[in-house]
Amino acid sequence: MQPPEFLIDRYIPEHGFGILFGAPGSKKSFIALDMALSLAYGLPDWHGDPVLQREGRGGVLYIAGEGASGFQARVAAWKHGRLLPDGKAPDIKFLFQPVNFMRVEDILRLKETVKDHHPGPLSLIVVDTVSRSIPGADENLQKDMTVFVSACDALRAATGAFVLGIHHASKAGEMRGSTVFLGQADVVLRTGTKKGSPIVSLHCEKMKEAPDGWHDTYRMDVVDLGDERTSLKPERVDATDVEARRLTQEQQQAVLDAMQAAWEAGTPWAAAAQAKERYAPRKIAQMLGMPAEDATGYLDLWAMQGLIDVAVRDAGSKLKGYRVLGRLDETQEGREGVFG
Repeated sequence: MQPPEFLIDRYIPEHGFGILFGAPGSKKSFIALDMALSLAYGLPDWHGDPVLQREGRGGVLYIAGEGASGFQARVAAWKHGRLLPDGKAPDIKFLFQPVNFMRVEDILRLKETVKDHHPGPLSLIVVDTVSRSIPGADENLQKDMTVFVSACDALRAATGAFVLGIHHASKAGEMRGSTVFLGQADVVLRTGTKKGSPIVSLHCEKMKEAPDGWHDTYRMDVVDLGDERTSLKPERVDATDVEARRLTQEQQQAVLDAMQAAWEAGTPWAAAAQAKERYAPRKIAQMLGMPAEDATGYLDLWAMQGLIDVAVRDAGSKLKGYRVLGRLDETQEGREGVFG
């Protein structure tokens, strides 16, 4: 037997069915979209792991059953700062409505739609999320989930694609629902993150034809898209380095308290480096002994969470800087929208 070919080395085989799961807010959809767009643009690698380069490899279908909200911003954020092929349109189609994988008629209609709008093979189909694609079904029943897996198999047979389902974790952190998923999947990946942290761990729990049990670490960088729009873009980082620099919730709150004290004292921490000693990343770096670029990531995260903003402190001198709008423990855990 020949070793398996991978669409994305280590992560996504050329053929099969897989599950990427995690708790709400663990950025699983960002990771899936990152993979999908890298394949669609024909990039040579995904965060250093080679992407299969083959003539006629096929495009990508992304079924965003939870709606189009936020996807335009996510795609724009993904493209931000990347060196993309000149003059090449991405080979990807988005379907912004749920498909009922429990109904044979819906799967047949989907196959016909794919044939009409995307002639030729596909390399990847993303089903985001599994729960939206199985209305009325019981995730804990083996017979119901077997129907879902059979529908995915039918799509694989018709298109040649690897089918990746985006699924939720239980409160205990395990994959939700029947063991059919774990038993039938060729690949099982899990995302995890701590509340208030921009760091996401991506763990390979199962890889049928290759080594598993490993994990990589990603930092969710905030991208300012203008018009008060922001979104996130994942970047792989060194896990050891991240652990050394990660701030606890107590450390983050201490920074926010110091920031608010400076605002009330009339010497607000500034967003611009020209402010020198008032420059917020420098203040955080001095306070906690971390690199200023990492401090910038936390400032972006807190701004997206609505914890801080930049405002004018003194109208006469036009002095402005960061002010604190809330406490870290008051933020909603597991926000959706662009955070899903």
